[in-house]
Amino acid sequence: MGGFFYLYFLISPYYRFFHEVFGVSPLTLLLEKKPENSQITILLLGKGGEFHEGAELTDSLMSVTLGNKGIYVVSLARDIWIADLQDRVNTAYYYGKQKGEGFSLVKRSVGVVTGRAIDAVFIIDFERFSKLIDYIGGINVYIDRSFEDFKYPIKGRENDVCDGKDEFACRYEYITFQKGWEHMDGVRALKFARSRFSPDKIEGTDFARARRQQKIFMSLYEKILQKLKNPNLEELRGMYVLLNAIVERDMSNRDIAYLAKEVYFTKPKIEMISLNQDFFTVPPYKEYGGKYVLIPRDGNFDDIHAYIRCRVSGKTDASCLPEKIKDISKPQL
Repeated sequence: MGGFFYLYFLISPYYRFFHEVFGVSPLTLLLEKKPENSQITILLLGKGGEFHEGAELTDSLMSVTLGNKGIYVVSLARDIWIADLQDRVNTAYYYGKQKGEGFSLVKRSVGVVTGRAIDAVFIIDFERFSKLIDYIGGINVYIDRSFEDFKYPIKGRENDVCDGKDEFACRYEYITFQKGWEHMDGVRALKFARSRFSPDKIEGTDFARARRQQKIFMSLYEKILQKLKNPNLEELRGMYVLLNAIVERDMSNRDIAYLAKEVYFTKPKIEMISLNQDFFTVPPYKEYGGKYVLIPRDGNFDDIHAYIRCRVSGKTDASCLPEKIKDISKPQL
């Protein structure tokens, strides 16, 4: 009997915390089953934050589908042109907010690209995101290619006149990354995810940046899972407070709990899906208000829709790529 009370004493604080945050008891959560053949697609957006130029532009866009065969993460380049917006896809959240439409505009805009209905949106403030990475002790990231960036913007110096010197060099810092594993704190992880001015022909593209953001996502996911295996109540509270502060969303905590349960217990395989440059072409700037934009190679998103649908069904990249894309694709080094 004494052992029972000791066990109750140990777990009851966790039980109360869980019920308080998610609005459902752990026992109810465990007993309720997920409907068969159900899928949900969540849109993860990263915005610059209060002190960043273009604070409400979402330069990180990932569509995450949780299906019966795994989790499929599709990264989208920020410069994809959306005809209904008459602007790039990374502006959809900003325009929707200005019009008082909430997340509906960004859901529709991303759905145009992916061909999938968006069930929920999570928006992460990058300025605060680094604090979460620091709180959990940093993350381990594998760097596929060494690269450098001579123009990484320095926070707070966006409008510095640099004593009248040309090129405004004082606004930027030099950063470099070496191939291999690196343990990153929050600031370093953000630099890795946001670097976009490398002279390297591969790493200096938004497609490479999207792949790096996928790596940060995976590393953070794995670190949080590791933390949950040996939970510490105070640490859990701290993680929740940070996440609640940095993530704007339209999904309830209760629904998040059910999704988290499925992920934790089924441990689905995660597939990272990149829409590389071969799906797109860059039209003349003057036709799009002087902006650099990406449009689908065939003038519509049909090939992209078919490719994503194929990959989410569990098939491999090689079997899903359209033949015309295979013909022009080059290996991603």
